[in-house]
Amino acid sequence: MALTFHDVMTTDLTTLRTASEEWKEMGDKFGKLKTTYDRRVRGVLGKGHWVGDGFDAAAALGNVTAWEFHAAKREAHAVAEMLGEAYRELKKLKKALEDLVKDAKKDGYQVDPQSGRVTVDWNAEKWADMTPEQIRAVKKDPGAVSAAEDKWTQTLKDQVKEIDRADFGYRVALERVTKDVDGKGVQGGFNGQAQGDPEKYEAQRAGELGTKLADGDDLSKKELAEFRTLLKGNEDDRVFSRTFLDGLGADKSVELSKRLQELGYERDGSTKTEILALEKSFGRTVSTATEVPGDIAKVPPGSPEYKAWLNTADGRFYDRWMNGLRKAGMKNYGSNTDPVYGYQPFASMLRNSGAKFDDHFLYRLGGDIIDAEKNEKSKGDIWTEWNGGSPGVDNDPLDTVLDVMGKQPDAATAFLDPKGGQGLDNDHLKYLIEDRRWPQGVLNGMYTVQEVKDPTSQAGFARALEAAATGHPPGEDTTLGGHRADQARVAHQAIESFVKNGNAQDLPENLREPMGRILKDYTPDTHQILSKDNHDYNTKNGVWKDDVGVNMSVPKKHLVEIMRGVADDPKAFGEMYRAERQYSLDAFSRMPDNTGRITETTVQEASAAMGAYDGVRADVIFDDKYKKTVWSADFNHAASLTSVGLDFTPTKYIPLADGAYRVVDFVSYEANKDRVAEAALEATKKNSEQFTAGQREVDGMVVEWAKKHGHEPGDKDKFVEALIGAGQTKHGEGRYEALIHLRPDMG
Repeated sequence: MALTFHDVMTTDLTTLRTASEEWKEMGDKFGKLKTTYDRRVRGVLGKGHWVGDGFDAAAALGNVTAWEFHAAKREAHAVAEMLGEAYRELKKLKKALEDLVKDAKKDGYQVDPQSGRVTVDWNAEKWADMTPEQIRAVKKDPGAVSAAEDKWTQTLKDQVKEIDRADFGYRVALERVTKDVDGKGVQGGFNGQAQGDPEKYEAQRAGELGTKLADGDDLSKKELAEFRTLLKGNEDDRVFSRTFLDGLGADKSVELSKRLQELGYERDGSTKTEILALEKSFGRTVSTATEVPGDIAKVPPGSPEYKAWLNTADGRFYDRWMNGLRKAGMKNYGSNTDPVYGYQPFASMLRNSGAKFDDHFLYRLGGDIIDAEKNEKSKGDIWTEWNGGSPGVDNDPLDTVLDVMGKQPDAATAFLDPKGGQGLDNDHLKYLIEDRRWPQGVLNGMYTVQEVKDPTSQAGFARALEAAATGHPPGEDTTLGGHRADQARVAHQAIESFVKNGNAQDLPENLREPMGRILKDYTPDTHQILSKDNHDYNTKNGVWKDDVGVNMSVPKKHLVEIMRGVADDPKAFGEMYRAERQYSLDAFSRMPDNTGRITETTVQEASAAMGAYDGVRADVIFDDKYKKTVWSADFNHAASLTSVGLDFTPTKYIPLADGAYRVVDFVSYEANKDRVAEAALEATKKNSEQFTAGQREVDGMVVEWAKKHGHEPGDKDKFVEALIGAGQTKHGEGRYEALIHLRPDMG
């Protein structure tokens, strides 16, 4: 029976402390008894002339008795230790509950001493300090009052549940510590292997229940609740987690993962909720058990610190368990016709749990799966989903693990960075893009075998790639630019591998939007690549660091090809375009009021970059597979969003824009109309020269800049007209070069 609020608030926990002290005293007495017995009985037994069977029997019995004295001392001390820990932990949890009650009262509420139900106390000091008008205003919204009462009530209930879970765990441990499992002395005597760590006994019981479930047996409602309570109450405890996994083993861990997914898929109602909660706790238990000290960037595999840790007890457990998972991961837990390999349900469980996992663990797990694929010479084919696969189980475990990494950017970066620190150099990213055959589905009928495209293929990889290259979770709006070298290496390798693989211009569907966000995040770099006005970006292909920060460059042809791949998604490409326009606007806001080289260069760079975008856009419009007006409308909508201004990390190429002069909501209505008109053009070399909407926007930027600096665009100010003319020339060159990279026949 679960503890109640009244139980907790009225229980005198000092009895636990007293009991702990008495058990400790009892253990000490057993120790003294053993000493006395050894000296006065066993010690004199062999000093006489007694020999024969009687002596042998007495000696054997004396050994048994001596052992039981020893076991009794150990068992009593273990119980004392547990009771002492229970007193300290429950006291702390009860104090937290008492503090919550005090906080509720300070907030103007009262707590029922029996049920713990919280209601408003209109006589409380908080309300007494209010004016009658303020009180009436509060009472006019009874829904808000009721919601506040419910929130406080639930907070107290949650704390009581936490106490109940802890209390249950100690009960389980105390019941098990007194069971004779040492195999010595009297059968059913004292436990000579008793330990004072309750988490170990809770883990043993949880392991029994987990094994039973993994073996295909159903747990009773009581057992299911017990299993969930044990896992939930200890999922953050390292001793419990490692004892539990060690006892369960990798093989049973996989079977338990598979069973939980099957039950979660089949059941409904409260049972389904229990199963899903159990799966979450299981994943978090794995997370705790597989923690490795130090970030992977600072303590990489292969480093002396990492090797030294592997020689500790924790390190040996980790290595042993991961090696077991390597074997279980490639074991078939299904049938020959519908195979389910261990990595599949295990990886599914990790993702379903929503837990955060150690970056070392994810790195090794992902690497082990890749190694398994290579050893099988399947390069991904082994994960083919036959006839819909196993209920609730993801067919591609590598993509699932990558999906988990997508929520942990540093883990994703470490895994995909081709030039990491000591022990981290790898070909993971190259393998994923250039070599791997991404698994699909197969329907095996009576007479036919039909391949089925997996709509989720590479979705996890896409999220991991974005997180790794940008340093933040997928889709998150952050300041653009300002990357670390390892993040920039991921972005660079991705572009180069897509080009080498020949699918840069035809990206897989699930990779278009993420690659678009990556390129958007690297706008300070892509701006320089497309403008072709910076010596470093013209001559270097890779990642380098200068006195300002990290830079990334690829050949313009490669960048244009990957831009074209993204452009199959008009929204993603429109977002990239908007970032380029905002970056150019920031540069314009810092242009000096003179006729110097900086002003002319800024205009020309923006024009060349926007020209490249227009060249890519022309290639899309000239492609017969699109409904061109729809594509153009979707692009315009994404490119014209002005509700949120984009921020960039300042670089030596563009200082941070002054807010007083920054044009955030600059949108060219005329340019949008031009793009709609251009969508109707036929694919001819002459018509390609009509894609000038981007230049229209640069012209607008020049005019806006001129107005802010006292210039009068038109015949009265030849300088401004010269800027516009220089920009138009560069725009044409940028557009033409981009289009030729994509359509050499138009050269």
